[in-house]
Amino acid sequence: MKILIILPNWLGDAVMATPAIEALCLIYPNAQLTLVGSYVSIEALKHHPQCVRFYVDETKKEGNRFLNTYRFAKELDVHDMAVTFRNQLHSSLILHWSGTPITAGRSAWHSRLLLTHAIKPAHPSHLVEQYRDIAQSLSEKPLEIGHLKLHIKPHLFERPTLGINPGATYGSAKRWYPEKFAEVARAFSDSYEIVLFGGPNEVEMANDIEARLNGKYRLWRFSVQRVISKRLNGRMKKVCLSDTIWNALRV
Repeated sequence: MKILIILPNWLGDAVMATPAIEALCLIYPNAQLTLVGSYVSIEALKHHPQCVRFYVDETKKEGNRFLNTYRFAKELDVHDMAVTFRNQLHSSLILHWSGTPITAGRSAWHSRLLLTHAIKPAHPSHLVEQYRDIAQSLSEKPLEIGHLKLHIKPHLFERPTLGINPGATYGSAKRWYPEKFAEVARAFSDSYEIVLFGGPNEVEMANDIEARLNGKYRLWRFSVQRVISKRLNGRMKKVCLSDTIWNALRV
């Protein structure tokens, strides 16, 4: 059994999809998962023990996106079933052009046209439950939703730690200035290890914060995977955020 899963773009939403994925794996314990998603969603979920292939979706980077999507779908090849947790035309096209016989996604004009199951989740309901409703179309047995779950080994810090994530998805309108984060780091540096973390788009701002501290404080830089590992164990005592997505790592 091969199952193709297109993950949500945002990290928090991808974590919210994990109960539906785990429920599918309980129904299909021998399933081989192929995961497609953004850089951050793949970094978070690629460690699932049933994941055999994973791809960062780069179809919109350059050239004709429709042509890129078609070629990517053919590279993914046919699976036994597939589900997309994105409500987006190109994700429906990926499932359709992959040739997979059973496909599911949230109800929209493109999913009704291109997929075998266009699902309208119960409303109102939590996002976890909405993803369950979409994935339910791949199983005759009811999917039982459990806790949010990531398969990354936790890291243990030697001392209390303050994590600083300076980025925000929609830019400066949603985030502090670098000097404010540097001020927070100085205030807690006597009692806490200081960690700067985030995605590739936050590197420049992290450099700015580090420069404002003049090398007087011990700083650590972590990738998405490593900060998830360190956040999961509960030893990152305090987190200073510009955006809300990293709160989803408290699972």
